[in-house]
Amino acid sequence: MCDISVGYDELAQLQKNLVMSHACGTGERVPSEIVKLILLLKIQSLSYGHSGVQLATVERLIDFFNNDVLPVVYQQGSLGASGDLATLARYAMQNDTFRTIAKTTEYKMATTNKQRSRTLTTRHRIMLPQYNKTDNRYYYAPMTGIKSGSTSLAGYCYVGSASLNGVDLISVVMYSSQYGVWTDTKKLMAYGFSQYQHVTISELYNLNPISIYTSAYEIDDPNQGQLTLLCQPQDATQAALAELSTTKKRIDYLSENLRDLVTVSYTRDFAAPVSAGEIMGTMTYVSDDGTPITFNLVASRSVARRSNMPLTYEEIVAMTQGQTGIPIVPETVIPVVVILLIPTIALFIIFRVHRRRKRREDFSDGIPRS
Repeated sequence: MCDISVGYDELAQLQKNLVMSHACGTGERVPSEIVKLILLLKIQSLSYGHSGVQLATVERLIDFFNNDVLPVVYQQGSLGASGDLATLARYAMQNDTFRTIAKTTEYKMATTNKQRSRTLTTRHRIMLPQYNKTDNRYYYAPMTGIKSGSTSLAGYCYVGSASLNGVDLISVVMYSSQYGVWTDTKKLMAYGFSQYQHVTISELYNLNPISIYTSAYEIDDPNQGQLTLLCQPQDATQAALAELSTTKKRIDYLSENLRDLVTVSYTRDFAAPVSAGEIMGTMTYVSDDGTPITFNLVASRSVARRSNMPLTYEEIVAMTQGQTGIPIVPETVIPVVVILLIPTIALFIIFRVHRRRKRREDFSDGIPRS
């Protein structure tokens, strides 16, 4: 109906027909909890502002949700749309067996007792470099499947899957022509690949690595104590899961706001000396399946300690033990000694106060007493 104009006097009837055409279903009713969740997802989807609905429509759906005004939904029977097909295709292509079948363009069937051997070839011209032994202008190399179909009402349709440079895309073409369905799919895929980019968390980090400022560094340090941290995965096999495909604009944003994706914690202070390759902290990314993937943040260079810096307590302890062999009094002993000295100090103070008071009394009238 995309090329049919509806008159103003028929708009009301069109709205009724649209509702009636979708009011179909059979089987058991979907539980109200699930229906309410479906309503919430519809509210969220429409709230993105890409569906062309009025704000009042979304507000009314919110009212339905808040007041438990829920439609009757049956478990079987619905009308497919491009959104449904794209979602189904995405989940289907996550299955290894299905993905292998969808990508297969030629399959040889062995001879049976009822059928001689034969070779089956896909009719998806977009997946064939050659067609009838001639170059195929509809061929698109990144394609990986999946399903074509046609009806008199829907025209030629194709749900496609393609992969390029780590980016996986799903396209849906409906109401097209016999050959236009391949051209339309190629255009959709080319546009998608121009907008999306695959990036690993390590690559994203390297676009804007973390720099820290050390303390107590040598005066002649070339970077005035500034130290860039390198990102190294703790488990290389898990690091392959730390990746995402998103728009180039989103990648630019995340490179400046990496902590929207990861958690950073430091395992030591920033005081020099620091050795190249020393672990300064960790960075953790949680993949889509909930797996935490940890990276070490390591020093990219060495930072020397200032030569005239006062010694730390630990350095004093180490130096004393190394030179004399006499251990420093443990810190736990000091409070005990202080507690034992308090009564002696208190008695001394009381004695001094009493003696001064006695002396003042002896000279109160100006006549010393023996």
